[in-house]
Amino acid sequence: QYVPPLDDFTRPRLSDIAGNTNFKERLELVVESMLRPQLYQLFGLEPDKTFLLHGPPGVGKTYAVRAMRNELAARGRRVLWAPYSIGNHGTAYINMNSVIMQNFFNDTRALINNGAYDLRFMFFDEAEVIMGKRTSERDHKEDKKLLNTLMTNLQDINSHADNTYVFFATNFKEAMDSAALRAGRIDSQIEFPMPDLEARTDAYQKEIARFNTKAGYQIIRGVEPQTLSMMSNDLTYADIHSIVEDSIRELLKSVLKERDDKLIPQVYVTERRLLEIIKEHRREHYKNNEYFGRTQHTIGFGGGK
Repeated sequence: QYVPPLDDFTRPRLSDIAGNTNFKERLELVVESMLRPQLYQLFGLEPDKTFLLHGPPGVGKTYAVRAMRNELAARGRRVLWAPYSIGNHGTAYINMNSVIMQNFFNDTRALINNGAYDLRFMFFDEAEVIMGKRTSERDHKEDKKLLNTLMTNLQDINSHADNTYVFFATNFKEAMDSAALRAGRIDSQIEFPMPDLEARTDAYQKEIARFNTKAGYQIIRGVEPQTLSMMSNDLTYADIHSIVEDSIRELLKSVLKERDDKLIPQVYVTERRLLEIIKEHRREHYKNNEYFGRTQHTIGFGGGK
């Protein structure tokens, strides 16, 4: 029997998402379609139920799904959070992967049918593993069963008026089977681009404000987010989070070394130190990044050098 994982349904929210206005408005419209599906029906339409979120790692695909889920929960909807991954649900036993997936759909559907939840959010990370192009005959036979099970359930979800929404996330859209992405199986594809100057500035503002709030004082001060953003070309939202967090961890180490808690309100992170950390982070970025280290993924994302 499926047991929903314990999770925080308060944060993030849509207001926490960084990015340009048009992108954030698109996510808000997805949430509105889930809140008011009857409005679509008045126009003879059905809201999108299956989504492919694609883009490089660290640009907020999983974060966005959680934010939409939490936004619905904040508006009074009881949301069943059902993440699926090969790592957690896969098996080495022949013919069992498709059975496990079917049970996953059946068990979570039962929780919706018995009234325990209003909405079902199904999330498949690393979707290229399940819906990828096949190389060997054995992989083709085994994975085809899994893919057929998935496609059958998606078609069932799309053809019935149940409150189920399915999200697939991938860093490698080009590795996915084109037949699995055709209309009628995936309703909507949303590209998550690398953050531009505006989006990076927004991300720095949000991260600094969040840490200052959590610390209870201005632990980061005298900082111009746009200056940081201009020095962070080719970095992702995940990178920006790490940079800000690393600066505070470094500050904490200095306080621990001095063994003087009275320093806490007096010490803070400066813009100069953040810029130094950005420089260090950029130097290591591509060397340790699997996605950007692949030449076929470098176009449009900073060259990958």
